[in-house]
Amino acid sequence: MALHYDFADLRLLLVLLRTKSLSAAADEMHLTVSALSLRLKHLEETFGMKLFERTGKGLLQTPACTVLAREAANVLAQTSRLEAALAPYLGGDAPLRIYANSTGLENFLCPLMGRFLALHPQLRCSLSQQRSSLIPQAILTGEADLGLVGGEQALPGSAPAGVKIIPYFMDHHVLVCRPDHPLAGRPDVTFAETLRYRYVSLVETAPMTVAMKERALAVGAKFEPVLEAPGFSLLIRLVREADLVAVVPHSSVAGRTDVACCRLTDSWAARPLSFVLPAARTPLPQAQTFLDFAFSPEGLALRPAQAG
Repeated sequence: MALHYDFADLRLLLVLLRTKSLSAAADEMHLTVSALSLRLKHLEETFGMKLFERTGKGLLQTPACTVLAREAANVLAQTSRLEAALAPYLGGDAPLRIYANSTGLENFLCPLMGRFLALHPQLRCSLSQQRSSLIPQAILTGEADLGLVGGEQALPGSAPAGVKIIPYFMDHHVLVCRPDHPLAGRPDVTFAETLRYRYVSLVETAPMTVAMKERALAVGAKFEPVLEAPGFSLLIRLVREADLVAVVPHSSVAGRTDVACCRLTDSWAARPLSFVLPAARTPLPQAQTFLDFAFSPEGLALRPAQAG
């Protein structure tokens, strides 16, 4: 049986597999949910098999989907190697696609991007927020040209075969509170000690919030924020104005004097950040150009101050 599909179909499949949600996948691919549903239906009809089951917790992949996704990832990786090899000979202005976790996106890439685009006005870039654990696979399949990851994924030796790690910055989670808060005079504190105070956190689905709940359970407590916010800047503002506490990367508050910071002593509080790029193929020229700028004296000067 001849199969008729394109690479966009395979990328759609991998996005659905990663997000496990039609709405989240539609947002990421800039489609309406109805349009994405039609494309998924067409893909299932093309292969003559059901790929996902809808459940109350999202999409559940079928065994056939597992096999197809594995082979789709291989096909897209090979295609990316071909595109990278031909990039010097092709025209066009395809954007540089960078995936990053929330910290990397807000505290590092955004400050870098303004100056980078001023120096390279001919380039276009696309930034996407993703979980660090998912970014190396996106690099392998060519969904992203460059990534910025944090935590365990940023450690040398943690990348899957075909992905290269370049250490970039050592961040650290801190507790922020108002200067008149009972914890304000503490140079450091354990996460467990902070859980009796009223918290504001990132939204419930944010990877950092999910991790905070798991860490609270590990010390026999619950993480129950009284307020949620979509980004670190708003989080810090709510700490100041609503007399709450929050855990944020130090890079979010470096240089600020309107809030107090207590260094968290828990082992997970150390947060290395690293760039990831393909090792099995030549990086796109614009990805290498961005990396060169990020590590140049001008680019390094744009990084937040490190925690003491």
